[in-house]
Amino acid sequence: MYATYLLLRKLWQFDRKAKHGGFKNKYSLENNGKAFTLVPLFLRQVYEDKMKLKGEKRREKKKINHVKM
Repeated sequence: MYATYLLLRKLWQFDRKAKHGGFKNKYSLENNGKAFTLVPLFLRQVYEDKMKLKGEKRREKKKINHVKM
C-alpha cells in the first residue's frame, strides 16, 4: 500500500479528506465521527518529547540488564 503512495504520489490528505489551513499550518480531519486538528509542535515540545523518550529507553535498558543478571 505504501508503495502505491510513493509511485502514484497519492497523499494521505486525500484519503482522509483532510483540510489544510496553510496560514496556521493546521490539518483538520474527521475519523470515526470524531473531529481532529493536527498542529505543529513548538521546538520546546519537540525537545521535551525527545528527552522523555530517551529516559524511557534508558529505563528499559536497565530493566533488561537487571533481568539478565
